[in-house]
Amino acid sequence: MDIAETARLRLRWFNADDSEFILDLLNEPSWIRFIGDKGVKTLDDARRYIQDGPIAMYSRVGFGLYAVELKPDGQLIGMCGLIKRDTLEDVDLGFALLPKFWRSGYAFEAATAVMSYGRKVLGLGRVVAILSPDNDRSSKLLEKLGFRFERAVRFQPTHEELHLYAAAARPRVMPEDSMTVEGSCHCGKVTYRAEIDPAKTSLCNCTDCQMLTGSAFRVSVPAAKEHFRLISGQPRTYIKTADSGAQRIHAFCTDCGTPIYACANIDDPPTYSLRVGCLKQRARLAPKKRIWCKSALEWAQNISAIPAVDEQ
Repeated sequence: MDIAETARLRLRWFNADDSEFILDLLNEPSWIRFIGDKGVKTLDDARRYIQDGPIAMYSRVGFGLYAVELKPDGQLIGMCGLIKRDTLEDVDLGFALLPKFWRSGYAFEAATAVMSYGRKVLGLGRVVAILSPDNDRSSKLLEKLGFRFERAVRFQPTHEELHLYAAAARPRVMPEDSMTVEGSCHCGKVTYRAEIDPAKTSLCNCTDCQMLTGSAFRVSVPAAKEHFRLISGQPRTYIKTADSGAQRIHAFCTDCGTPIYACANIDDPPTYSLRVGCLKQRARLAPKKRIWCKSALEWAQNISAIPAVDEQ
């Protein structure tokens, strides 16, 4: 039974004929490291896994993990779907691809289709996902899908601690060319990660940005609140009325004073304006527009004309 199609993929129910693929996937080192050894060592084990896992869940709740195949030739590349565990109140998203199909956008494409199916067809609201704390690749994918870290969980006292991510009923899904960025203050006390759209990077010439940077302008890029994750430290904030008349919250490190972000002075600001100079990926974030040009300093309009040296 087909569940969804994308530009490149088809998602369908698993069946017993997929046992050879399951045997390969469940014995990949990445599967065993991040998901666990399911004891699937033979084709009979694989057939039993399919029957007792995905197929049983289709029958019990109407959904489960789905086979992900390439549309041109039907080649199986992984699994992606929704799981209802006895240990979790919410339905959770699961995904895994064979390593040779990583870095092609297939996981994002499949997971986006599954999330859309879950909401539009199954009527799901909140969806969660659980990961090993060191599974950085999957955590970045979840953030791109609109999930954010919520809490650590442990299903049994002797079990490994896992990270639980959650997505709101209608999360903002980032465009395909979005970028994961990592930032910190100058002293390293405050660190963070975010998912941003590079096309929204802007250069601001307002007088507030001039004063706060001690320079002629500031370059910033917005990050949706659900796509911003504070890793360490806790910035301090203060409120300033901007040139526009709107009140803005400014966050900075209490030790070194580095500005981290600014946002609207409301109870639940939808976006944070990240300071590009604090991001490791700043060389790739060229501004796409200039704003508040009426405040721009005349001498800063053509800095390429100023004599330059490689070092001081």
